[in-house]
Amino acid sequence: MAILLDHGGDGAGGAAPNGQAGPRVERRPDRFRPTRAGLRNVWEYDDTVFHFAGGRVIFRGPNGSGKSNALALLFPFVLDGRAGATYMDPHGGGRNIKSLLLCQRRGDGPRRYEFESRVGYVWLELCRDSPTGPRFVTIGAGARATSARDAETWFFVTDRRVGVDLDLVPGGIPLTRGGLIAALGDRLPPPVDANAAATPAAAPPPSPPGDG
Repeated sequence: MAILLDHGGDGAGGAAPNGQAGPRVERRPDRFRPTRAGLRNVWEYDDTVFHFAGGRVIFRGPNGSGKSNALALLFPFVLDGRAGATYMDPHGGGRNIKSLLLCQRRGDGPRRYEFESRVGYVWLELCRDSPTGPRFVTIGAGARATSARDAETWFFVTDRRVGVDLDLVPGGIPLTRGGLIAALGDRLPPPVDANAAATPAAAPPPSPPGDG
């Protein structure tokens, strides 16, 4: 389903409208670029890893294969933390993190969801070159939902790499929020509402002139 778009590492630009080669794009190895992304236990993705080439990836497949769902989960969900249908489905189809976690069925049958309860993860790995070697950063989101309750989401940033020194599903069981805290050995931001953005706490207002 994922096809890599590789420019051979030369930073060449694309073709111009007249068919001639476009301007070369300067490579910035010191800037973070996506290298891998993963979906675990979300929609029909049990354990899928997408590999980027030169920071780029192309999704290709027939209608209904999950391209739009993958993109909705990776961008904008992981990047800005918005999980509501308004942000994840601009075409008005009603897609949100709960429907993707539980695999919402079409129609009005007795069972609305494929799963009654589920925990899943979405993550994106970034890398940049440094004097001491490649530096990796993983940003990700976990979510839990039941058929009777809306999804709860949590977010994390770590220098660990999924599948290398971070296992989000040890023994085949996805980590809960508390399990992830224990695995990372650090605190996570508090859970957020599905329609809220994961933004840092506001800084305290400055003191009036002359105080303190």
